[in-house]
Amino acid sequence: MVLPAPPKRREQVVEATQASLQAALLDCTTDLLIAVDIASQQVLHANQTALHRLGYTAQQVCLLSITDIEASLQDVFYWDAVSAGCIQPVYHAEGQFRCADGRLIDVDKRIAPAQGIQNVLLISARDTSARQHIDQELEKSTSMLRATLEATADGILVTDITGRIVNINHRFADMWQLDDDLLARQDDGEILEAMTAQVCDPDSYLARLVDITEDPHGESGDLIEFIDGRVFERHSMPQAIRDHVVGRVFSFADITHRVRAESALREARDEAEQANRSKAEFLSQMSHELRTPLNAIIGFSQILADEVNADQQTTLQYITKAGWHLLDLINEILDFAKLEAGKLSISPETVNLHELIDDCLTLIQPIANQYGVSTLSSLPSPRSPALVRADRTRLKQMVLNLLSNGCKYNRPHGKVLVEIQASEKQTRISVRDTGIGISETDQTRLFQAFTRVGNRQSKIEGTGIGLAFTRRLAQLMEGDVGMHSQEGSGSTFWIDLPTASTAIPAPSMVVPERASSHLRQQYCVLCIEDDPANLLLLKGILGKYRPELHLVTAQTGSEGHAQALEHQPHLLISDMNLPDMTGKDALTIIRSTDRFSNLPAIALSANALPEDIHAGLAAGFNLYLTKPINFTDLIAAVDAMLTIAGNSTE
Repeated sequence: MVLPAPPKRREQVVEATQASLQAALLDCTTDLLIAVDIASQQVLHANQTALHRLGYTAQQVCLLSITDIEASLQDVFYWDAVSAGCIQPVYHAEGQFRCADGRLIDVDKRIAPAQGIQNVLLISARDTSARQHIDQELEKSTSMLRATLEATADGILVTDITGRIVNINHRFADMWQLDDDLLARQDDGEILEAMTAQVCDPDSYLARLVDITEDPHGESGDLIEFIDGRVFERHSMPQAIRDHVVGRVFSFADITHRVRAESALREARDEAEQANRSKAEFLSQMSHELRTPLNAIIGFSQILADEVNADQQTTLQYITKAGWHLLDLINEILDFAKLEAGKLSISPETVNLHELIDDCLTLIQPIANQYGVSTLSSLPSPRSPALVRADRTRLKQMVLNLLSNGCKYNRPHGKVLVEIQASEKQTRISVRDTGIGISETDQTRLFQAFTRVGNRQSKIEGTGIGLAFTRRLAQLMEGDVGMHSQEGSGSTFWIDLPTASTAIPAPSMVVPERASSHLRQQYCVLCIEDDPANLLLLKGILGKYRPELHLVTAQTGSEGHAQALEHQPHLLISDMNLPDMTGKDALTIIRSTDRFSNLPAIALSANALPEDIHAGLAAGFNLYLTKPINFTDLIAAVDAMLTIAGNSTE
């Protein structure tokens, strides 16, 4: 049987239980609790939280004065006041505690007399070091963000999810010309009104702003045009915290100078293109105007050659030679103009250099003979020819230009040698002469258009664009042109082009059957030509080489139509520029009659551009010949077309 404890013993147990419970409660809190004797300012007790954070043991802390722990100056003054009997409770005071290892921790404390215990002050403190560190980092980040916003060249506007203005930088205010008084009032509606009043299309600006705001997750970018001519580039993107959109950030860049520069560049480009078009049109027109009289000069001189004595034939040969040379100069200048305007097209193919150079050496022989120069070649065996990727016609033109220069700028009895060095990726065509050479000063200007160098330039025919034209053509073919020369020791010019791996056979040429000069029936040929000299020349050519033909002439398209209905021609030859219509229109009108629906037609024109030729053939002409007239080509064309006409009537 358990007997009840005596009353005194029971009170002691209760007191011990209460003391134990109070100690446990003190140790359970996260606050630092320190009890201090008012008279001596000695620490009487510290809970486990305080001992742990400050690094003391229970025995150590009881040997300390509170001023050993308190580290703030104001705390020292407070405890001086306590010693003088002035005890005032303190609530939420910031201070610092010194740890056993000398470190200082930030605390937020409360000091008040302990209830029910005389001469004891109780300090309740909370460690705020972590919070202050966070506050410091936040302040640092905020300061950095503020500095970044102000340092950027863009205007920055930050809004919340509802579109209310949260923050702007000074650059934004300057760009949008918002004064300090307006910003100080912090009236979003007034600020928006001031901004909208500056743009060219306020309704569109506000509508776009609504679209951006209604799409909280979207990014945007657009341009804003101002009444005063400024242009801003606006970008915006959502501001999110843990994937939750809380607002939007807008950036504004002033691109006025860039837009104006681009506009000026476009205008300059348009002007340059217009200038190129005008130049091309002018050169085309001049080519037509020059070819027309040349047609008469060259044509009549050839017709007269068989009708004059030997001395007069020599004179006529000079006239004919001068006419063809003038035509070459016209073609050269026109080609270069098209190249400069970017309208000269090339058709790359695999070219056999052995065949091409043999052709060039044959063609250049008259010039070589004129200057007393020998032409030689050092070429690969025909069984293993050098192949390049190039435009065959243009490459021949380039090689002929170098060969021509080698002959013209050579010494009497000099030599011009053509060589080929081929590698896997590149093939070089070299033209070496034994001429006068080129000075270093002249070499720097050699590839400039319309520039002629050397002291013999006035004695040698040419425009000064051959080398510049050759280099530009080579570059269009993914190659280049270069040279080396020593004054007095000759020069070597070369063309580098991509090597081709396999040869592609050239398409066979279909030559139309030539009609007999003694035709089985008298054919009627209708010629529409408004220039009297050209018409007379055409009569002379056909009268001399095909006298059995019946030639009917007209000077306008409408007159040609009437002549066709009356004489029932077997062939039409028409100029492309007639007083009342084009040659294309004249052909269309004549062929609209059933009898002439398949009438063979030859275009004969001074419009010699590739696009002119293509347009003529596309209009329905069977052949397109250019002026000045090549007698052989014209007679061959007439024979071929009349053969077609004869076959269709059988």
